Formats: sequence, C-alpha cells, structure tokens
Amino acid sequence: MTSLDLAFLLVTHGFDATPADGYVVVVTGNATYTLMPNKERPGLADILTNTSETTCMAFI
Repeated sequence: MTSLDLAFLLVTHGFDATPADGYVVVVTGNATYTLMPNKERPGLADILTNTSETTCMAFI
C-alpha cells in the first residue's frame, strides 16, 4: 500500500488525511498523526504521534 492508497482509504472512512512524500498526515480534533504505510509488512501503517510513540495500525 502506498501513501496515496492509505490516504484514499482513510478519507473514504471520514478521516482528514493528506498524502505526502511516502507518508500520510492525519488531523483529528487537536491531534496530528503521521502514518507510514507498512507496504509488505502486516497491518496498514505505523502511527507516529508527537510523543514519538509507534503503534501498528492493523485495521480501521
């Protein structure tokens, strides 16, 4: 899955998602997240928050 594919999927599910150079920026309420598509790895993306925590996004 590319960043464009991931952004499209998120937008179709009601998220404010913008593809960038290899990642997706998602704004929800007062938070901004950076999502890095997993490509061949399981799950959709790694989620990076402003605290630099990484989580695996397995589904929406």
